[in-house]
Amino acid sequence: MKFSNLSKRIICNALSCIQSITSNIEEWKCYSYLRQRYLNNNERIAIYQNEKLYINTEPQSELVDNSIEQQNEFSLFSDLSEQQDQSSIYLCIMITNGNSRQELQAYFHQDSSLEEIAQFVLKYCQLTENVNPPFVSIKIYNQAYNDVIKRSKSLSQLSIKNNSIIDAIISQQTNKSR
Repeated sequence: MKFSNLSKRIICNALSCIQSITSNIEEWKCYSYLRQRYLNNNERIAIYQNEKLYINTEPQSELVDNSIEQQNEFSLFSDLSEQQDQSSIYLCIMITNGNSRQELQAYFHQDSSLEEIAQFVLKYCQLTENVNPPFVSIKIYNQAYNDVIKRSKSLSQLSIKNNSIIDAIISQQTNKSR
């Protein structure tokens, strides 16, 4: 079986991430998008088309809140055949949260809006929406995309291509134009 450089990079990143996990596997939580429920630790994972599994390795934090159960506007693709679909766009998201910086590489549907991606970043960072939710400032090629009109546009409408780099800066400020 031959893998592309992109596939190799994704596999290496996944293995690196798995090696850095130090929590007890018995305490992990796994949420099935298709079944709309948490799976039991001893439950078998069946292969379903378009299944998305959200695995939380931090037992203290909640994996899925009510809003993710109701939202399907943005989607990461779960299998390689979907990743190669023409409707998917591979993005590298550089997330800055205070002094912390991390990289998220994922496939998004071309119809995903920048606002949906910003909300995905908050969920990925496990930042819950509360009375004063954080704001994700989006920059692409040093151009800010923070007003309502730009953030409502899809990746395809903004002509964002595969392998684009998006800077996502998380702040506790309100979501005014920047």
